Amino acid sequence: MKSTTKKVSRPAKRKAGEQSPKKASEAKETSAVEQVEPTTSRSKRVKHELLSQANYIPKFAADRVLSCGEGPQLGHPGRNTTKKPRHVTELPEGLKFSQAVAGGVHSFLLTTDGQVYGCGVNEKGTVPVEDVEREETTDEFKLLQFPDSLKKHGKIVMLAAGASFTAALTENGTVYAWGNLRDASGNIDSHTILQDMQKEPTLINNYKSTHVVKIAAGENHLLMLSNNGEVLSFGDGTQGQLGRTMRTSHIRSNYMVDSSGNARRLVINLREKARKENKAVDIMAGGYWSMVKVEDGRWFAFGLNNYGQLGVPLPKEAEEPSTAGDKMQADETDYHVYLPTLAPEYGSVGDITHIQGVHHTVCRSADGTVHAMGKNTDNALGLDTWTGNDDNDHWRYTSLQKVPVPLAEGDQIVGVTATIGCSIAWTQNGDAYAWGCDTVGQLGLGISDGDVIPSPEKITSAHLEGFKIVSVSIADTHALLLATKREEEDVPLLLLLLFLLNVIADCGCGSRCHEYSYALHCARCCSATVRRRSVRPETSELHVGQNRERLEDDAFYGLFLDLLNRNRRLNPRFYRS
Repeated sequence: MKSTTKKVSRPAKRKAGEQSPKKASEAKETSAVEQVEPTTSRSKRVKHELLSQANYIPKFAADRVLSCGEGPQLGHPGRNTTKKPRHVTELPEGLKFSQAVAGGVHSFLLTTDGQVYGCGVNEKGTVPVEDVEREETTDEFKLLQFPDSLKKHGKIVMLAAGASFTAALTENGTVYAWGNLRDASGNIDSHTILQDMQKEPTLINNYKSTHVVKIAAGENHLLMLSNNGEVLSFGDGTQGQLGRTMRTSHIRSNYMVDSSGNARRLVINLREKARKENKAVDIMAGGYWSMVKVEDGRWFAFGLNNYGQLGVPLPKEAEEPSTAGDKMQADETDYHVYLPTLAPEYGSVGDITHIQGVHHTVCRSADGTVHAMGKNTDNALGLDTWTGNDDNDHWRYTSLQKVPVPLAEGDQIVGVTATIGCSIAWTQNGDAYAWGCDTVGQLGLGISDGDVIPSPEKITSAHLEGFKIVSVSIADTHALLLATKREEEDVPLLLLLLFLLNVIADCGCGSRCHEYSYALHCARCCSATVRRRSVRPETSELHVGQNRERLEDDAFYGLFLDLLNRNRRLNPRFYRS
């Protein structure tokens, strides 16, 4: 008798980056991701999670824009220098701002309704705003009008700025850019797309080609993250920042987009040897480097790595420079990482949300801690360890160092930004701290040009009174800050009444009233009365009796006075005669 075997059908092999089918109970999605159901004739429907713009685009609604530093890109007509953050007043009333980006010679603002305002030097189309001719300069923020062919791609939801160019991302995943790109030889205009960018905003990626969810810019290159975890790179790649081999680092037609916005040629290879293709979940860019986070939490880096700022080990000959001559050689010798390479250092400090910098990098982790590495001359890392040009031990760090930010109790860092030699971090409570070399006032500390701040110092300004900082972007010569109005916390009425009752209980009556420090007398001898959810208006004035000196020094009295007056402002309906 022939034995019979039952043929078992095996599931079709999954493509790289796809996930296994989910159970019905797992099909409901609670996070901000989109889903698609690709089908084939040979496989069952498999749900894939796609990255969503909602996880990346800025969601601020700032009331105020401030700037500091030097140049027309500050946005203060007739005033090209300010050492402390100054309110940008020449903007239409009623606008709310979701993002501010500082470029090398320009600034751009994005409003919550998708409008873009810019100012600065319009060198080869860098600031193509209303009423500004080519090669002219404007020190006033003006509206950028986009061609009709681009308006159909939807509302702008994110900006990214480089040295002399800016890119915009729309809500449907399209990317366009304007301005000029450069390399070590000068302007790059070897392709028609690059020439068009110098004339007007130009299509870089059409959403029909690739749906982009985030963009990030270095000096002369642009990274794009797609909703299915691909990374696209565009621009100058001579330092390795595009993530391709040295042979394809320069601009070539077969690594460029076409006029229709088909950007598939820009996709870079994230596959590791003997491993499946990695799916990206985040991107960062700055200076002449790029970084990609993949779904298992690891970071990959590529680009210029002269000072070990990428977290990729340096060549042996560059590891231990011990003399001034060796340090000078490190400044003059380029160490490139041309292909995406594992950067284990960035996996050592938890879930990283921000990475910024040029010759040094500063990163912020989800727990609010800040770390830095790379070139530390002028105490760029904020560690207060570098002692001068003869310091051969602390001029560079090739591992992440914790930056000691003097935070208020209960506060934590929520973002960082950095450029050559200096950095700024801002907090949940709306404060900001700066460190490094302040060449022209870009740190907003009100100090002299060239002064070095060895460790983080708090930024203050009269223009920040009543406002909290929610975002900062810094470039070589200026910084832009977004701020929202501070809201006074409501004082619970029950807590206030407890204070009142305590004071009245301590007050006594008769002649003893004036002997007690609070002079808020009891109902038996004075007019101050605690009623049902109300007190007389006179109680908020707190007329002081004979012991005035003791009252002014009394900490409890000061706290009580503050609570009472604040509650009176916030809850006037509770106060009646």
